[in-house]
Amino acid sequence: MSLPVEAKNIILSRMHSASELDKAFREGYFAWIAGLIDLRKVSKFEDLGVYSAALLLANTPELKGFSKGYMLRLKGYEETVSSYIRNGGDVVATSVDLGCHSNTIRYRLNKMKELVNAPNETDHEFFRDLSIAYMVAKVLTR
Repeated sequence: MSLPVEAKNIILSRMHSASELDKAFREGYFAWIAGLIDLRKVSKFEDLGVYSAALLLANTPELKGFSKGYMLRLKGYEETVSSYIRNGGDVVATSVDLGCHSNTIRYRLNKMKELVNAPNETDHEFFRDLSIAYMVAKVLTR
């Protein structure tokens, strides 16, 4: 299996029988990709939480469509989205990361909610949907 040079971490899939070796490789690969995208150490597929299900379904027409549609509407906000995801939805950490005021980040988040037709979603609901769309989009472009 030819992995890029930066693939130095050992990533564990869940336990599988020998007949499901392909599944083990796929889980390990997705965990590695998620670790690169999220910039966190991921050592087990199980550590991905809801992403473990989303990433295994990333290539389905439904999840592909959700992710592509969501991210297309946020064109121009990629840097904010990436930082917001990396910082776990923390507005203050995102503002420090991007070198701007936290109110600027809140304004951008509200604007993004409008763009994806979710103006009434809570910040938690928005982060959930945004992070899944973002992760799936990144996996599909790898």
